[in-house]
Amino acid sequence: MGLDLWYRQKTFVVFGRIRKNRRVADVQGGEDVDVTIELDLEPRTVEVPKDLKAALTEAGAVKAFENSAPSMKKEYVRQVEEAKAKETRERRIAKIVNILSDH
Repeated sequence: MGLDLWYRQKTFVVFGRIRKNRRVADVQGGEDVDVTIELDLEPRTVEVPKDLKAALTEAGAVKAFENSAPSMKKEYVRQVEEAKAKETRERRIAKIVNILSDH
């Protein structure tokens, strides 16, 4: 049996803790399977909202943002984009800028 799964992480557990993959592959615990793993070399890009980018630029924290791990960049953007109220969005941007300004 062969199963191709795509992961962007450097390390992962294919079947041990990810039940969905076992269901997709139609396998049970203890079965032997062949798994193809390919290294994903595509650059990690994150679309930064204009207001976050402007705040980072004003604070001189753009370099710190750019040096952050891709997962952290995504998390910062998620926090900003999921804010429902303008005040919440502004508060979250200020917090992110403060964190990155300390680096």
